[in-house]
Amino acid sequence: MTKMTASRKAWHQLLDTLKEIDLEYLSPARNIESEADIAEGIRWITHILRNGFDYYLENDPELPHFTPMITPTKKYQGDGPDHPVYYAPLDGKRSYRISGQLTGEVYLSFTCYHLQKPGGWADKVVAHITSEDMIIDEDGRYEVILSPPGGAEGANRLELTEDAHCVMSRHYYQNARAACSDPDLQQILRIEPIDEVTPMLPYGDDLMAAKLQMVDNFIRSVSVEQRPQTPETMPAWFSLQANQLPQAQIWTAGDGGGFGAVDIAYTACPFYLEPGQALIMEGIMPECLYSSVALWNRFLQTLDHRYRQIALNKTQMERDNDGHFRIVIAAENPGVANWLDTEGRSSGIIYWRFMFPKEEIAPISVKTVALDQL
Repeated sequence: MTKMTASRKAWHQLLDTLKEIDLEYLSPARNIESEADIAEGIRWITHILRNGFDYYLENDPELPHFTPMITPTKKYQGDGPDHPVYYAPLDGKRSYRISGQLTGEVYLSFTCYHLQKPGGWADKVVAHITSEDMIIDEDGRYEVILSPPGGAEGANRLELTEDAHCVMSRHYYQNARAACSDPDLQQILRIEPIDEVTPMLPYGDDLMAAKLQMVDNFIRSVSVEQRPQTPETMPAWFSLQANQLPQAQIWTAGDGGGFGAVDIAYTACPFYLEPGQALIMEGIMPECLYSSVALWNRFLQTLDHRYRQIALNKTQMERDNDGHFRIVIAAENPGVANWLDTEGRSSGIIYWRFMFPKEEIAPISVKTVALDQL
């Protein structure tokens, strides 16, 4: 008879959760009905499962390492092609040293979060620091100390609370080629405990069960536990009206929690195109450290930026001398500047980011036109 251990029970629970996500989340209740949406949803499930394993099964707050949250083939929760993101678990009672070197980033940040439960949804920012505030030497080298009150000190320090569970690094580039698709661009980054620790022993039954429970908590938190999208559950800067971008606003934890960035103003909405149509977005680029617009699918994943122009940052975007831009979203190349490729899709999401805006962001107009009128 097969022995039912704690780790096997946790494994079975994870398998049950994957089935629940398939049947309950990828369902008409979430307006997911077409064959294409279901197929894309299954791929998205594999992405969040891989991240769950990377964050919690193969990582540990005793001896953490930074693991990529976003790659061209592993995306979730609103990625972008210009900013690699890394994740490391923490124990808020311990001290850690982060060290690295800039490789062309216009912005770097480290943000520590509290999670509702081990592996679960982030609901509070514990500490935050950016390259705007950090001491960085002339070669781009830096060091950041993460420690509880009375713990280790350093020129760049983040004070941890006991309920700090993880740290994320964000590396924003404004290059002509999308940073996440550039195989020659690598981030220099490491984290190590300051306190002396004993290397882990092989996973026993209880530890394996606990780690699988965290993986289960994570994938549930970004799927079946997410509230359905309604005007009441969405932040004010994310409209549910197709082709209508609201006023951009700075993200706060009150926007629904999650791993948001506190220095960025966002505006977003769904887009919808009939065959033979295009969308035109027009606005004025504000003075800011970084800005971009990207197209996502319904699972908050960017479209394929390896081979298609599905996003534009300030460097890539053509603008006039007054900062005015005109961007065209279409399923086929209309032969104009600033085209965003929908991959032949009729619908998706438009997502704007503005880093450290120094002035009010003017509204961005969106209108539908016939392709042959461009």
